[in-house]
Amino acid sequence: MMWSDRSSAQTLPAHHLADSQVVCWLAWLDCTPQVFAQYENLLSPDENTRAARFFFQRDRSQSIVSRGILRRLLGAYLNCDPDRVSF
Repeated sequence: MMWSDRSSAQTLPAHHLADSQVVCWLAWLDCTPQVFAQYENLLSPDENTRAARFFFQRDRSQSIVSRGILRRLLGAYLNCDPDRVSF
């Protein structure tokens, strides 16, 4: 499945997995500043601290966006708010 969400970081509809089903996602990490801010707000303080350790801004941004997308996907599969997903 593909993920291309450059305009919004809203909650996804619930997803369900069948027994023994594996799903692969491909995500683009470029997004608008507004979407970036939404992803950044989903992250835990620890995740934001970890992202801040990257030397280059691009690496920091990609870390935040990829973690935000992961939270949105897991939230959809777990039927909960993305900011409530605990790792």
